[in-house]
Amino acid sequence: MESKESKQCLFCEIYEKNIDIIYENKYWYAQFDKFPTSPGHAEIIPKSHVVSLDNLRVPEWVNLFHAIGAVVKIIKKTDLEEVYKKFLKNPLNESSQGLCEQMLGHIWYRQGNG
Repeated sequence: MESKESKQCLFCEIYEKNIDIIYENKYWYAQFDKFPTSPGHAEIIPKSHVVSLDNLRVPEWVNLFHAIGAVVKIIKKTDLEEVYKKFLKNPLNESSQGLCEQMLGHIWYRQGNG
């Protein structure tokens, strides 16, 4: 995650400071969303600074599917209500929110049949 843009990017800052990372492989890292729409809302973010899916390389694509599976397993083992409450009470400090173009994926895990 090295570039002029990465010094301004919130997601690069999160990775470099290891802020609440729940999963990592060679190409991806994941965290619970800081502004969740539901319990279990997670983000999977590429370590390379890319702005869209078509900028991903083949190894990143292959490892994305492994990352998704691993993050879903982590979500299932986590007390989602506690994570949800934590981020609703303690959102990121506005001063650390860097605006940048960075591709990321969200996972909304739904428990039950709905």
